[in-house]
Amino acid sequence: MILGTALVFSSIHLLGLDPDRLFASAAVVLPPIFILGVVLAWATVRSGRLGPAIFLHSGYNLLAALVLLVPPDLLERLG
Repeated sequence: MILGTALVFSSIHLLGLDPDRLFASAAVVLPPIFILGVVLAWATVRSGRLGPAIFLHSGYNLLAALVLLVPPDLLERLG
């Protein structure tokens, strides 16, 4: 049940990818999103409520947004 839910969750996130580079983008996007889906499904099953999964998903999205806001030249200096 958890793996099936994670598979559906990660598959839905393919809808926003560039169709011309779908396979390359999916190779980068799918693994972390699938793992997130497993964690979210596990949190829902464990708690018996959807709230913890919504909270975790919001936190993940916030972290992703913050990373996207980091200037590229700063990342180059750190790397």
